[in-house]
Amino acid sequence: MKVYLGGVRGDASWRNRIKPMLTVDYFDPIGSDPEEDFNQHESCDIILHIITPGNCKDFSVDEMKEVIEEVIQDSETFPEKTIVSIIECDDGLSFSIEQYDYISESFHTMSKNGSTVFPLFIDAIEKINSLS
Repeated sequence: MKVYLGGVRGDASWRNRIKPMLTVDYFDPIGSDPEEDFNQHESCDIILHIITPGNCKDFSVDEMKEVIEEVIQDSETFPEKTIVSIIECDDGLSFSIEQYDYISESFHTMSKNGSTVFPLFIDAIEKINSLS
C-alpha cells in the first residue's frame, strides 16, 4: 500500500504533520522531478488530497477554484483511489466564507464522482492506515 500525498499548490506543511501518522508507505511529490511525480501519481494505491487554508492563503477565490479543479479531476479519473479531506484552521489561518462554500460544493462533487471525502483529516488517515 502506497499513498500519493497530493493536495493543492501553496503551503504543504500538512504533509509534514501527517507523515508520522501514516503506517503505510507514501510518496511526497514536493521536490520530485515531474516524471517521477507523474509515475507515482499514476501507480500509488491511494491519492490523498488535503486542503488547508495555508494551501490557499495566497490565492484569490478564482485561483483557488482553478487549483481545486485538479483535485476534482483526480476524483473523476481515479475515483476509487482518491481520498479528500480538509484542515479548516491551520497555523492561525482559516478559510473565507466564500472559499469554504466552494470547497464544500467541491467535496459534494467529488463524493458524487465516487471518491471518499472525510470532513476530518484524522479520519482520512485512520481509513488509509486501516487499508494496509
